[in-house]
Amino acid sequence: MTEAQLVLVSALTDTVLPEAEDLPAGSAVEIPAFINEWVSSPYEKTQEDRERLFELFEWLEGQARSSGEDSFAKLEAYQQKALLDRIAWKGRIETGLEGYASAFDRFRNLAVSAYFASDIGAKWVGYIGNKPSMGDYEGPTQEALNHLEASLVPLGLKLPEGL
Repeated sequence: MTEAQLVLVSALTDTVLPEAEDLPAGSAVEIPAFINEWVSSPYEKTQEDRERLFELFEWLEGQARSSGEDSFAKLEAYQQKALLDRIAWKGRIETGLEGYASAFDRFRNLAVSAYFASDIGAKWVGYIGNKPSMGDYEGPTQEALNHLEASLVPLGLKLPEGL
């Protein structure tokens, strides 16, 4: 990615993953570097993502220029949000912008996935990693089973007998 694209991705990342009370913004967790690596890899899927994301980046930059700014990154936060609101929400996507909406959805999924796979994000959600256990497996906790059951009921499913 070019330097200008990395600046845009940083601003876009921080719009999707802003700083919170106990969490840094996405750019502080190096999500732009992850996106750069993703679109630079030679695989068919990542190259499809590259094409879609670069089209989104060009559109965002063009929209910023048409509003009088040099780039998306230089827009005020409310202007960035207003621009993204045109493509960010299913059922409210402006006609003709469906391709950009799909690309933004992909960007958002990549950014959020990378954030919560980072050390900071994993710690925040309480992920302790794969830990070996010695001896017989005791099974999931009652709390975990209750959560799973509550998630299955609305789907018309139930836990197998004996859990």
